[in-house]
Formats: sequence, structure tokens, C-alpha cells
Amino acid sequence: MKIDVPLGRILYTDPNDYDCCDWILRSEHGDSEVLNKIVNVFKDNWDTYTTSWFDKEGKYRYQPLEVVIGMFDIAALQHFNCNYAKRRKFMRKHLYDIITFKNNLVDMFPIDLEKNKRIEQFAQTVYGHILRMTRPWYKRSIFHYSIVTNQ
Repeated sequence: MKIDVPLGRILYTDPNDYDCCDWILRSEHGDSEVLNKIVNVFKDNWDTYTTSWFDKEGKYRYQPLEVVIGMFDIAALQHFNCNYAKRRKFMRKHLYDIITFKNNLVDMFPIDLEKNKRIEQFAQTVYGHILRMTRPWYKRSIFHYSIVTNQ
């Protein structure tokens, strides 16, 4: 059987239908229990203690880079089910990407949002980045194509 389809008609079909190509993994693609754990740990580290990332007014207690690295460190620990060796390996391998993430203005959120909403957004964004960084090469969307016909 011969299929005569122009190259431009070969498209990736996303089973979720809300994401055009599944190139960008989001926190919704991951485990919701892990995301809830990350949100809860972020809430504990947000402004609860004197060693928390922010004070009660929402200002940094540490340098922003230290806060972002701390967020990724905690989220990676939850993602790897408290496996410290995997977390350490992940942080060493992706430290440059994490620093680049900190300087990415697209992922920075406005400070006028309600505190719990900000925590959830940061947790979702950090977890989404961890999912993208840990996805094996053979699961990238460019390897999952299907032929779309005019039927």
C-alpha cells in the first residue's frame, strides 16, 4: 500500500489536544502527586521561617539565583522520590540550564499575585523544566509522528 502524502502534511498529533506538538512539557504532563509535594515544600520554604526564601512582604532574603537553585534542588528531590544521589547528579548536569532559567524573563511572574498562586506558578514552572530536562532523547516529540490524511 502506497501512501502519497506531501511532506507538509506529516504532523505530530498530540493526544492531549491542548498542546500543539508536545515539545514543551508542562507540569500537567507529570505526576500530580509530585507537583502537590513540591507546592507543599515551596509553601514551607516561602516565608515561614527566618531561613525562608522571602520575608513577609515578599522580598528576597537571599540572592535570586540562590532562591532559584534552592527551588530546583527541592523540586528535583521530590521528582526523584527523595533519592539524593539522583538529585545531586541532576543538579550538577543541569546547573547551567538552571542559571539560564533564572535570567529568563518569560518565566518570571508578577509580584502582585496572591502568595499561594505565586507559589503554585513557581512550582508548576520549575517542575515543568525538570520534566523537560529529564526526558530521554527517544521520547522527544520529533520522533513521534503520524500521517494526517484528508479524510
